Amino acid sequence: RHRWPVALINVYKQTDVKISGDGIIDGDGKVFWDAYWKLRNAYQPKGLRWASDYDAERARLMLIYGARRVEIGNGGLDNPLHLQRSGFWTVQVTYSDNIKVSGIEVRNNIGGLGPSTDGVDIDSCHEVLVENADIDNHDDDIVIKSGRDADGLRVNRPSYNIVVRNSIIRAGVAGIAFGSETSGGIHDVEVYGLKVVGPTVNGVLLKSAHTRGGDMYNLNIHDMRISGVETAIRADLNWNPAYSYASIPADVKNPPEIWKILATPVPHDEGLPHYHDVHIHNIEADNVRAAIRFEAYPDAPIKDIDLDHIHIKAKTAGEIIHADGIHFTDTTIDAADGSHVRLEDAKGVTGLN
Repeated sequence: RHRWPVALINVYKQTDVKISGDGIIDGDGKVFWDAYWKLRNAYQPKGLRWASDYDAERARLMLIYGARRVEIGNGGLDNPLHLQRSGFWTVQVTYSDNIKVSGIEVRNNIGGLGPSTDGVDIDSCHEVLVENADIDNHDDDIVIKSGRDADGLRVNRPSYNIVVRNSIIRAGVAGIAFGSETSGGIHDVEVYGLKVVGPTVNGVLLKSAHTRGGDMYNLNIHDMRISGVETAIRADLNWNPAYSYASIPADVKNPPEIWKILATPVPHDEGLPHYHDVHIHNIEADNVRAAIRFEAYPDAPIKDIDLDHIHIKAKTAGEIIHADGIHFTDTTIDAADGSHVRLEDAKGVTGLN
């Protein structure tokens, strides 16, 4: 059995739990971050970047697993629950339902940039509310997942009936992200009232990989203010290949069991992820590098995406690659370089000037 320190605070298969109060929950993350970078720097030249996140065995700050009716936080941002310096993901909620995360402040860049210190991870859960969060970290800020690759397809537990609202994102990889672990699928999610500011990399991020699979639909993302990011709205279904694709080097004779699980092959058709029926509206963005970047696969395009009342001021317009049915209404992209969104293998793109 693969051993891994779980979290500083663990709620394991419990019901009716509340975590709140004054003071600070501090994960002393720098110890874990330094150990991770040392291992990753040794692994990366060997083609083992994908294994470093697992073998580093960093402790999360809080894990809610197989639980029901759990509340985390103090309710509002006037007096939030303070969480800082997580060794790995900050608040991970897995295989749980009827969860409320409300009134938390996450600060994971104290004493360095904490790698993989996601703010709130909702993984294969349903009936979840995340609100009134103020997050500064060095990875996804609020993210919805549902399992990874062959093992995630085997478990096949989706995330659904989730609301994320009224939060401030100050730094990280994405204000709101879906994936890249999408194997169980994600559907019926509403996100609104987020304020995303730089140095966050992406405002809205849909991601996956060609070994993940999953069906992602009925995603409603609206009423967001985005400023100072690299890309306002992004879909990347070949996310971070060095991390996403596990391949055991031929000279490794007795790989750990977790490596074998991660490297289990996924048939091509099962591995292709499908994002469709996504509605993104009422988005204001300025001081961004690229307005829109979508890239999927020729045999699994991103489909039926409605974007309306989108107004973006950017250095460049961006691109749409491998898509089918991208509909823009009342959308303006003011690109400083005078560019228009570049289309490649993009069918049924309407309303884009």
